Amino acid sequence: MIPDEPREEVPPLRASDELRSIELPRALRGYDRDAVAGLVARAAEMLDRLEERANRLESEYADEREQSHRELEKLASAHRELEARMQQSAEERDQLALVVAEATRERKQIAATIEEINAERAQRIAYTEQLEREVASHRELESSLNHMVVAVERVGSDLRILAEREATALLEEARAEARRLLSDAYTERELIIADVRRIRSMLQAAQASLDERALFTRWTPDSKDTPDETSTPGDASSTSSAP
Repeated sequence: MIPDEPREEVPPLRASDELRSIELPRALRGYDRDAVAGLVARAAEMLDRLEERANRLESEYADEREQSHRELEKLASAHRELEARMQQSAEERDQLALVVAEATRERKQIAATIEEINAERAQRIAYTEQLEREVASHRELESSLNHMVVAVERVGSDLRILAEREATALLEEARAEARRLLSDAYTERELIIADVRRIRSMLQAAQASLDERALFTRWTPDSKDTPDETSTPGDASSTSSAP
């Protein structure tokens, strides 16, 4: 089969051209042919003006429709961008809430640790005071023994020698016990000083950790300042007071 040849598309006639192409039959009676032709020509001109105006209006409408379409596209893009920013803000808010919750939990743990350390420190202080009272008691005993030695010396040489030996033995024992108690007291004092230093180090480390987390919560990706340009954790830890 031979394919059909493509037909050339004929543009449609305009209403004015169609009106001009009308041929009226001749008649013996009726309107004047020239007058009718003039009327048809005026009608065709009027149709031309109307079609030209319609084309112009259609072009203007197409431009306005294209502009409206572009504006709608811009609005849609802005809406999508706004939704993305809102989503990002929600995620950042959730992340900040997690950081705050973690910092609160760590702060509670640090407070509990400090309370335990303070309780232990109070116990050691009470024990040291007890040792000091015992040392004072032994010193009173030593003083009493000295008075006893003086009294025994007045009895006689034999009793004095015997009393001096017994008193000297008791005195040396009391002094040895006193030295032992003093040594224990000094040892407890060194332990307390070591605990105080350890507590101070823990507090400084805890303060530095809290400052780092507070700095992180203030910094956001949109901010122009970086953590190095604002403050450093060492600033807070260096200004923290010792316990």
